[in-house]
Amino acid sequence: MMRSVLCFPTAAAGRLAMLLSVLLVLAGCGEADNTSPPTTRAELDNSIRSGRDFLIRIQRPEGNFRYETNFLTGVTSDDDHPVRQAGAIWALALLHQHETGDDTRAATEKGLAFFSEHSQTTDDGRRFITYPGRKRGWTNTLALVTMTLVDFLQADPNHPQAEEYRTVANELVDQMQSLRMKDGLYHARYSTQTGNGADDPSPFSDGEVLLALAKAALHLERDDLKDSLLESGDAMFRRWFLENKKQRKQFYQWGSMAFLEIYRTKWKGSEVYAERSIEMANWLVDDIEDRQSKYNTSTSYEGLISAWEIARLTENEKAKNRIERQIDKGVRHLHTFQVGNPSANAFLKKNAKKIDDEFLGGVIHAPDSTDLRIDVTQHQMHALILARRYVYRD
Repeated sequence: MMRSVLCFPTAAAGRLAMLLSVLLVLAGCGEADNTSPPTTRAELDNSIRSGRDFLIRIQRPEGNFRYETNFLTGVTSDDDHPVRQAGAIWALALLHQHETGDDTRAATEKGLAFFSEHSQTTDDGRRFITYPGRKRGWTNTLALVTMTLVDFLQADPNHPQAEEYRTVANELVDQMQSLRMKDGLYHARYSTQTGNGADDPSPFSDGEVLLALAKAALHLERDDLKDSLLESGDAMFRRWFLENKKQRKQFYQWGSMAFLEIYRTKWKGSEVYAERSIEMANWLVDDIEDRQSKYNTSTSYEGLISAWEIARLTENEKAKNRIERQIDKGVRHLHTFQVGNPSANAFLKKNAKKIDDEFLGGVIHAPDSTDLRIDVTQHQMHALILARRYVYRD
């Protein structure tokens, strides 16, 4: 499309220009499309590889990670969190699944060994994480380690420790099921002494547990989870999406990813999860359009891309096209937060010469942040992997 620029000296003439512009749009002419070109597969591949290399570089010899580092000063924070540590190890398994390599295999093995060392089993065969220095454990840590095992086994089914990994994954599933409450939700915490449940449910934890159990049902042949999984999915959709609008975003991405896995089971009763996924995606797209964020929103795209795949599988072209438009805008925006990315924002480019190579591939949360935290990179890598797997597939 061509765009002409006219200058008028008077307000009346300005109004005439506006009228002419409207008429041109109605006639099919309008202003040029100034959006950036669509994201390419090569761009996604390069970004994913760069993030992979960053996570491998910041992994400690013990298997966990440097939690947060300032890329200008090189100072590493003393903060730590077991859920985010487990999430980073899950990211390694996903990266290994995306592009199998000796480096990602070794890094994932090391991470799993770390959590195996800091866990214990009960007399009835349940396993729970006992993270150093914590009197209570986070239920979503169990979920993330379970997903690490399941996704790693999908990439490396003949791994020498495959049977051991399957056993550990099933022990973690049994522990999560022991934390299930009568209403279908899950205790968000548990005692690291006994494994007994503690604390009220949370939208984050519930969503992660639902995703982990759905993956276990699909890939560990845990058909015994069917009834409780469908019941919990119903309960969580009601509690965290329909009834608690202020907490929708906390459940959104995990719930959407879980709904895709539940839909894939093809169980009787799983069909409704396609409708729920599209309903949640339409809400999120509306929310994004109302409140364009300058921050990194990769978590939203983990959910949206899962909803896009459901729309494709159910041949819902209207939903698929709407979600896809938002995904392409969002993925382009995510590239701006990655250190060393050709599309990095002005702040990162301005400081490029001050940034050590070890931080290349890391991801920031805010446009002018200097902190690289493991969970921000983890979520972005997962969103890009999902985009590459589904929306930008070969």
